[in-house]
Amino acid sequence: MKKIIAFIIFFCTQVHASQTVPIIWAFSPASNQANALRLIIDNANKAQTKYNFVFEHKPGAGGSIAVNHLIRSSSPTLLMMSTTIFTRPYYYPNQSYDVNDIQPVVIASTNSPIAILSTKFTSIEDIKNNSIKIGIVQGSITESVAKTLQNNLNSEVILVPYQASINATNDLIGGHIDASVEFIKDSIPWVESNKANIIGITGSTQIDKYKTLSTQSISGTENLISNYYVVANKSITNNMLKEFHEIITSAMIQNNVIEVWKGDYAKTTKRTYQQTLEFWNNQKQFWK
Repeated sequence: MKKIIAFIIFFCTQVHASQTVPIIWAFSPASNQANALRLIIDNANKAQTKYNFVFEHKPGAGGSIAVNHLIRSSSPTLLMMSTTIFTRPYYYPNQSYDVNDIQPVVIASTNSPIAILSTKFTSIEDIKNNSIKIGIVQGSITESVAKTLQNNLNSEVILVPYQASINATNDLIGGHIDASVEFIKDSIPWVESNKANIIGITGSTQIDKYKTLSTQSISGTENLISNYYVVANKSITNNMLKEFHEIITSAMIQNNVIEVWKGDYAKTTKRTYQQTLEFWNNQKQFWK
């Protein structure tokens, strides 16, 4: 009798056990964006029991290590990444991955501007006719911002690679470089403590006192904003893909997630899967 009861308990446990699904993050686990992902995961796990989503950190090579792990995974695995998911193979096609091996699940947030932070300069005008060392993450949207700066200035702009933008900013504060390309949420504490200045931001809209780079004669920065995507590889079934879309969409439009994204001035919009696919394809074409 005891064996029968034990078997029934074991059987029921197996039937109702949640399937673990990692959601990979490739950059600083201390960033505002990583915190948004943790809240999305927490909301998703509280809303259902079929899947147990877990945060997994896989840094390195401008996100390529994380994306290639996703592509090779034989079990359900997801990844959240910024616009860098397109820029990395754009700059380093032989050291990255094929975006066509990835498919979108949700658009987690959009239109997050990016700042150029400096301890030495206060505006683009200050940089002119000066040499500047600027910290970037190779292959990321931060490299796009720095290279656009290079193309617009007569001064020498030297790109210094880092694993994450926070690492570059720490070196900036330490006096090792002149500027870093950083996300606004991670820039403001340094500005408020009078240790650094935001020279300008990408996008087309001024935020508070922070002027856009385009109004300071740096053309081509209006569209260099960061969007965040949750993606899967091509081995996942269509049914599971749509299921993940519904679960994560519901999780990401909760107020606790929206408030975190506000720190990066990012927008969160509920989209159908068809709208998600259209947005993804438009961005893929833009960075082609």
